[in-house]
Parts: sequence; C-alpha cells; structure tokens
Amino acid sequence: MEKKPVVISKVTRPVEVSIPAVGVVFAESVHEVGFHMQKRRDPFHKLLYVQSGCVNYRADGIDRDIIVEKGSILTICSGIGHVISDLLPSTILLLCCSKAFMEDFPELFTVWETLDKEARQSMPLTGAGRRHFEYTWRRAMVEQLNPRIGSPVLIRSETERMLVRLARALKEAPSRNAIQRVEALVKELEESFFEDWDVSRASVRTGLSRRHFSQLFKTVVGSTFLERLTELRLMHAARLLEKKTHTIIGVAFSCGYNDLSHFYRLFRRRFGVPPGEWANREIR
Repeated sequence: MEKKPVVISKVTRPVEVSIPAVGVVFAESVHEVGFHMQKRRDPFHKLLYVQSGCVNYRADGIDRDIIVEKGSILTICSGIGHVISDLLPSTILLLCCSKAFMEDFPELFTVWETLDKEARQSMPLTGAGRRHFEYTWRRAMVEQLNPRIGSPVLIRSETERMLVRLARALKEAPSRNAIQRVEALVKELEESFFEDWDVSRASVRTGLSRRHFSQLFKTVVGSTFLERLTELRLMHAARLLEKKTHTIIGVAFSCGYNDLSHFYRLFRRRFGVPPGEWANREIR
C-alpha cells in the first residue's frame, strides 16, 4: 500500500480558537506566504511559541515592534489589542487559557503574571526549554484530539507544569557558556533528583559531550554527577524516614529508586545503618 504524505494545512489568516470546558486549548498555526492578521483582542490569555520562522509583534501598551524569533515565546493577556505579521513564513504553537482557568487558582495566576512580565516582549528559550515545550505541546495535543478517561485532567496538569517551568526558567539564556549551563543543571537536579536521571540525559540537557559535561560538573560541584544525584536522593530519603509517614518501599520509590536492594545498600553505605534502623532511631 502506498503511504500517503502528511498534509499540513497552511493558513493566510489567524486560526480561530474557542476555549472548551477544560479551560485550555492547544493549537497550531502554520502560516502560508502572505499571512495577514487584523488587529484583535482575545477573551483569553495566550502563549505563543515560534517553532519556525520569525514574526513581528505589535501590541497596545508597547511602544515598539517586537521581533519574535524561532525558539522564543510570547505572552498575550486577555483583552490586549495586538497584531502579528510574518517576517519569515512561520509555524506558531499556541497555548490558550481562559481567564477562569488562570484566576480560579491564585497561585497559577501569579505564575502567569511572573511569566508575562518577562515574555510579553518575547523571551528566547534554551534548547532544553524548547524541547520541553514541544514535548508538552505534542502530549497535550494527543489528549485533546483523542480524548480518553482523564484527558481533561492531564491537559490541565500539563498546562500548569509547563507554565511553572517556563516561569522558573526566566533567568536562563541561550547564550550561557558551558559552566553556566552546568550550574543551571545542578539547580534543576536539586528539584528533580527523583526523575530518571543519568549522565547521558544530563549531558544532552546542557548540550555538552558526556566527557566534557562530567569534567565541568566535578569542577562546579566537587563530586561526580552520580555522587551528587545519590546524595540528593539519600538525604531526601533520610528526611522522609524521620517523618515516619512513608514505608521504606515508598521512600525508595519517592527518591527515584525502583530496586529496593540497591536502595538499601546505598543508604547503609551513606548513613551506616539500614533504612529501618534509621527510621526507628531516637533523634537527640
């Protein structure tokens, strides 16, 4: 059977967006040559990601045109008059959120405000930031186009996670040198040590070879990547055991260990006693 090519629909005017009951919608706008947009005001908050091409952005309250290049995001708040025009034929990934979705959860709206202060005039993402955005967008689109049980929950949670991650990445810049990228990775590791980390993933995240990454990591931290990852996990395990709110299996899993015997060996080597004895000891 002859395989049919995938046809991507190109547009000469902005795609029409309506917000479903979940309060969030993901969309794509692939611009044809000659794309044209009249000034508009949307009744929802909008985050644009320029996946390819380059656009010019003009908005109320901003006294100059903004050039939004490939790999950059742009926030547009509800009610803001704006116009987007192509400098190069562009593909834009959209995340649109109702005002109710943002404002029903005050902490999420605070995240949006923090992000908007930086990205209302465009913000370039790091390579890792771009990959994360595109992955999340694709994942949410699958759920949106093929809804199953729990799809609305997953779409909302992916949206919230994306916005938080973008807001936390405000200080990052694509032009960071190798040392700065490793330093940023160290901070990220402190917040996500329970994930499936290894040297390969970390080196890819920083855009360095495994060897170069390992050398710089030891220079910055004073220990190897695996030593630092293990220390973060075991210190967290010790804190959980002290609280006596988790089983030992639960503690191991919470810290990123799926092999219980491996966790036991590492814990005993680090603290001199097995996890159960640590949990039952008297804290002076």
